[in-house]
Amino acid sequence: MKSILLVAIGVTALISGCAFNPNAAAVDDGIDYQKVATINNVAKSRGVMVQWLNYPQRRSAPIDVVPSLGQPTGT
Repeated sequence: MKSILLVAIGVTALISGCAFNPNAAAVDDGIDYQKVATINNVAKSRGVMVQWLNYPQRRSAPIDVVPSLGQPTGT
């Protein structure tokens, strides 16, 4: 009986250890939550319900493809 209890405790600890993910909150899904909240608040104030099919994505920062005058070009 004691060995069954120890095995059950060990299995429980193993399963709960696998379920723990410290980086779960660090996932970047790219959704623009500020825009979603703004649109939802405006819609709510007008008595309209918004149902999102595709959430708006954040735009990435523009890439500087042409170096500025003060930057070396690597040549």
